[in-house]
Amino acid sequence: MTGNLRERVDESAVELRGPYEFRAFTGCFPQQRCDVTEIFLIEKGAMTLTVDGKPYRVTAGEAALLPPGVIRSAHTALVPLLYQSLRFDTNAFLTGVHGNLRLLLPITAGKTTFPTVIRDAETMQAVKLLFEAARKQENAGSLFVTSYIYQLYGLLYRHHAPQVSAVPVTDSGMQEVLDYIDAHFTEPLSVAEISRQFGYAESHFCRRFKEVTGLTPVNYIRSLRMEMARRLLSEGGQSISEVAAICGFPDSSYFTRCFKKVYGKPPSFLINMGKN
Repeated sequence: MTGNLRERVDESAVELRGPYEFRAFTGCFPQQRCDVTEIFLIEKGAMTLTVDGKPYRVTAGEAALLPPGVIRSAHTALVPLLYQSLRFDTNAFLTGVHGNLRLLLPITAGKTTFPTVIRDAETMQAVKLLFEAARKQENAGSLFVTSYIYQLYGLLYRHHAPQVSAVPVTDSGMQEVLDYIDAHFTEPLSVAEISRQFGYAESHFCRRFKEVTGLTPVNYIRSLRMEMARRLLSEGGQSISEVAAICGFPDSSYFTRCFKKVYGKPPSFLINMGKN
């Protein structure tokens, strides 16, 4: 589990392709394998997409989500086609932020799949925002692209896989620890106090905690704070020092260093983008 975790998102992990235009009754691309996740956004017309031998019809205003490793091909039908695609390595977004791990680990492990064709309005809006952010990546950086990828997967879970849990926990005692941290992560917490409170020797607690979550207790707590901070900054209305204090960081300078290490941009970048 821990081998794929990254301290920050790889900005080169997303590749926008197109737009591509094809006449009616034309092959778009031959049968081929793609080793990363790919999304096709249909802007005009319709595409017949064959995935591992099964055909899917995707029309204007819809999208198709293909997991890595599938064999796919596509052609047009009665009407011309205009589409673009977005490729990304889902593993590159395993930043160690707890909520992101909960969403993405089952996907990268092949334990969660979603419908190939995306049609519902809320998820399609996230797809369109993702493509728009990818087009503007030279100005907006990777932060908005990353945010929309997480949002997209969150919506897919909500609409299509609500029964799937994320990081599996088989140790009931450790589940109690995780529940406690999730409820108190904005407060001052120490590994020694947590391990003592739940009856663990500190060394055993740290080892077992990392086996379950893929993170050390300190990094787990910090990741929860970072995720909350990113959300608050995106919503606006609060200063960097206020967000740092709300999320449990001892000072804004340390918070800024942590934020930039994970997301590749300082908190001020997100605030300024929200003003534009």
